[in-house]
Amino acid sequence: LITNVPNLPLFAYGTDCCVITLYDPTSRSIGAVHAGWRGTASGIALKAAVSMMSCYGADPYTLRAAISPSIGKCCFETDSDVADAFFALLDPAINRLWLLRAGIDPSRIDVHPDCTKCHPERYWSHRAMGDRRGGMAAMICLTEDAL
Repeated sequence: LITNVPNLPLFAYGTDCCVITLYDPTSRSIGAVHAGWRGTASGIALKAAVSMMSCYGADPYTLRAAISPSIGKCCFETDSDVADAFFALLDPAINRLWLLRAGIDPSRIDVHPDCTKCHPERYWSHRAMGDRRGGMAAMICLTEDAL
C-alpha cells in the first residue's frame, strides 16, 4: 500500500513475515508492505519504493525504510519450492538489498535483527506457536504537519 494522503493510515500485517514501512519527507508519501518469502523473492520492497517514486515523486536520497522483526534463516524451514540460493539469503537483509537497489541510502534503512521464532516471549510466530498465536502489524500515517 502507498499513499500521499494525510491522515490515512496504512497497515501491513505479519507474524513471521517482514513488514516494511516507507516514508519520504520530500514527496510526503508513505508505504506499508507485507513481504513474505514470495514477496521478498519477487522484490516487493523494491516495487513499493519504485511505485512511490513513480506515483508521488519520492526521492530515493530522502526515502526512509524500516524492516520489522521476522523469522530468520536460523528457523525458516522450507520445501524444495524455495531455491537454495534464496534460502541462504533469507532474512530481512534481502529486503534491505532490494531497497538499496532502489537507490535508498543505506543509513536510511533500519533492519530489526530479531528472529520472531527465536523470541516467542517478544513476538508472535506462526512457526513457533501454530494457530495459538496472534499477529503483528505495522502502521504508518502522514499527519498534516509532518516534516
